[in-house]
Amino acid sequence: MKATLVDTEERAIDVIDVDSGAAVEYVLPVSVRTVASGGSVEGVIITDGETPVAVDAHSEALLTIPHSHHELYEGNHFTVSFRFLAVADNAFADLRIYVHADYFAELNFAVKTEAKAYIHLLEGTTYSDPGTEVICYNNNRASGTAANALVKHTPTIDVAGTAIRTALQGTAGFFTEAAGGTETANIRLLQKATDYLLRVQNKAGATKDIVIRFKFHESS
Repeated sequence: MKATLVDTEERAIDVIDVDSGAAVEYVLPVSVRTVASGGSVEGVIITDGETPVAVDAHSEALLTIPHSHHELYEGNHFTVSFRFLAVADNAFADLRIYVHADYFAELNFAVKTEAKAYIHLLEGTTYSDPGTEVICYNNNRASGTAANALVKHTPTIDVAGTAIRTALQGTAGFFTEAAGGTETANIRLLQKATDYLLRVQNKAGATKDIVIRFKFHESS
């Protein structure tokens, strides 16, 4: 689609002051552009030179992107994953995330296995060994922003904590792919200064590989 400049002018808008209830008039210089495709108008872009607002020509609805997509452009969207090789039958693959004291983490997780597995997202786990740190990569490769949350694999667990999400996966599980895989559709808002553990137990009856992935962005 191609944006074509229609005009640039000062336009007045009325805004209601929430304290007094009075209408306050603001005069803003804005430009209006039509968005055309195949000779027909598909939408309109209104901008003050800094912030564009797009409107669909058919429904007159604002055009938006998901919040996580916005965070990607802001350089505040991260991915971390770890592959656990040759996990014995009934043994665990453990990946933990410690959320920074100043930020919430909005988390989506995914698990890939070769066969049947049990999945638990745990809160309040205690450890005798914290595990080995895994690098969190910024999904905006033009951004130098680093994640504040810490992610570690294979900690030594004292007390498992409370399971706040459980799942059964793989060839015998509800979430089934060719070799077994699931990704949460819902994002979880993880509390500040709190530790969470994603624990996957191999139930295949044989040694198997497991991959765990976290995608998240942070907010204060």
